[in-house]
Parts: sequence; structure tokens; C-alpha cells
Amino acid sequence: MSMERLFTLTAADLMHRPVHTIRDDQSVHEAAAVLIEHGIQGAPVVNRFGKVVGVLSATDIARYERDRHPDVVRESDYYRLAETGRAQDVEWEKGFHIEGTGSTKVREVMTPKVYSVPEDAHIGTVLGTLVDNHIHRVVVLAKENGKLQGVVSATDIMRALLSEWIRRC
Repeated sequence: MSMERLFTLTAADLMHRPVHTIRDDQSVHEAAAVLIEHGIQGAPVVNRFGKVVGVLSATDIARYERDRHPDVVRESDYYRLAETGRAQDVEWEKGFHIEGTGSTKVREVMTPKVYSVPEDAHIGTVLGTLVDNHIHRVVVLAKENGKLQGVVSATDIMRALLSEWIRRC
């Protein structure tokens, strides 16, 4: 891909598929499992009709947990046990863990504002949407029917830039 080609890319060229979605009536715990399972930091939230009604990110979940317990300062068990010299004796699970979210629904935690672009949106429009709104992903919707087509993340754009840089070196 030439630099000239890079500047002609559209959302359809950059977006990733399949799109992993989360239902607004799922529990936060279930949604966190979807994010972890697919190795993603966020996903579009859809209602029972498949309409995009928000976005849920790992940051949304972290804010929810922080706001739920504002007076609690938690110290990881790892560091507490490290002080006693026993941390190495414990088998630690890897990855992101959510505890105590109970029956809290995604609709209560998600960002309800959906930033979207059409499939033919120029890379400049996609970048502008990300930067201007301080977000990490934008939903790509079909022009003709508004249906979810894909997601373009900041990583997708960096991947396109890296690909061109590697090709030129």
C-alpha cells in the first residue's frame, strides 16, 4: 500500500469483522467475559432488535466498580502477600477479573452515546471522530439501513500505518 493509497482508505477498508457485540440486557459480568474471550477492550452494545444503543468498554466497567465503592482503597492480594514473602506460593490467575457485579445490566454501565461513521467515510473522518471525541473505537454503519457493519479502532488505523511503514522499509 502506498502512502497515497493510505490516505484514500475508508472505514470499510479499516474496519474489523466479525463484530463482537454485547446485549444491553446482559450482566456486566457476562459482558466482561465477552471482552476477555475475544481479547478486545470494548464492543458495541445492541438491544433485542439488534440496534446499536451504546458501547461498553473496559474503562466503563472500571469506572462502574470505582464508583460503586468510592471509599474503599483496595490493595491487590498479590502485593499484600508479597510483603509477607508468600506471593510466590500462590497460583495467580492471569487476565482481567470482575467480581461482585451481580445482576447489574450492561445498559446501566455502558456509554449510551454511539459514535458512528458510514462505510464510505474517509480515514480522515474516522480519525477526526476518534480524536475529537476522545474515543478508541467508532462503529461503522451501513448507509442504506443503519445496520452494524464493523468497528474501526485506533489499533486498526495503527495497523494500516505499520503495514505501510514495513512495506517501505
